[in-house]
This record gives sequence, C-alpha cells and structure tokens, in this order.
Amino acid sequence: MSFTSARRAVESFFAANWTETPIAFENVTFTPPEDGRWVKLMILNEQSEQAALGRPVLRRYRGRILVYCFAPAGGGAQAASLLADAAASLFDAAAIPGHVLLPPELAEDEEIDGAYRARVAIPFWRDELV
Repeated sequence: MSFTSARRAVESFFAANWTETPIAFENVTFTPPEDGRWVKLMILNEQSEQAALGRPVLRRYRGRILVYCFAPAGGGAQAASLLADAAASLFDAAAIPGHVLLPPELAEDEEIDGAYRARVAIPFWRDELV
C-alpha cells in the first residue's frame, strides 16, 4: 500500500463516518462554519523500519492520525472535549484497511486563533511487503 493509498483509506473512513461537524482536510480550501465547531484531519508519517528478515522484505511504516477539534473560544472546554471524545471513540473501534490503530491519546486543550482546540492523536502502523 503506497503512502497515497494509505492516506486515502484514512480520509475515506473519516469522511464516511464522522457526522458531528464539517471536516477540514489537508491542503483543501476550507471555511470554518459560523457556529465555530469543526475538525481538521491530518496524517503524519513518522518512523519507517524493516520489520522482518528475509524475502520478501517486510517494511513497517508508523505514523499518527491527528484530529484537531475546534469550538468557539470563551465557552469552556466542554464543546471541544465532546468532539475529541467522539473522534477518539470513532477511531478506537475503527477497521481501516492496511492499518493497525493503537488507542487514541487526547492532548491538552488550548486556545488557537480565537477558537478553543482539543487534539486527538491515534498512533498507527501499516506493513508492506517489498
């Protein structure tokens, strides 16, 4: 599975299953909705390694799926935290082809550019025979 195919699998899963708010995808024009509630999906590729000896070679690609959850600033942490909980639950039960997902991690909430943000990180790996 190529990096492009892996990205497509994660983005397609999230687009098909997330119903809470609009989604901003990487490098796609997006205007936040007037109610200030939305999420941004990012996929970070991290460490790569040879996972087994012999032929064919097994390569393991690690990364993180990040879901940034935005809510209007000044209304408390609950709105962003509720979105983060929903995203964590969605990925915690996910079956995305070619990916092994680890338990979600929720990061501290913070105010960014007039919005309150919570972050969910889902570590993953995917293997490829080459």
